[in-house]
Amino acid sequence: MPLHFDLLGPLTASRDGRPVPLGSTKQQLVLAALLLRPGEAISANELMTMVWGDQPPASAAANLRTYLRGLRQALDCAADERRRILTTPGGYLLRVEPDERDVDRFDAAAARGRAALAPNYVKVARVSGRAAS
Repeated sequence: MPLHFDLLGPLTASRDGRPVPLGSTKQQLVLAALLLRPGEAISANELMTMVWGDQPPASAAANLRTYLRGLRQALDCAADERRRILTTPGGYLLRVEPDERDVDRFDAAAARGRAALAPNYVKVARVSGRAAS
């Protein structure tokens, strides 16, 4: 069951058109950080800096693990045996499939639009060149 993540605007996630609860603001910050670098391991220290800045509380590491557990519970699906958030030697990694992020869908639509307009750019340039002479 595919997930859809919306980053352009308020952070939301949905599965089969139904909202996925993302938890607290800090938990959402962890998800946003992982979504901005899908498929890339992000160290716990870097995630803590992203969430709390340069002065994380003493409980930051434990809180981060709690947020990741909450996100795993929210994002993993019994029908899909693959875990979404992995713990790797380099940190934490979020698996995101093609077209699951609105950012990727937007980029793809913009590329299609540019490609569709490309043949017309030559015509416009010729017409503009004639008008200028």
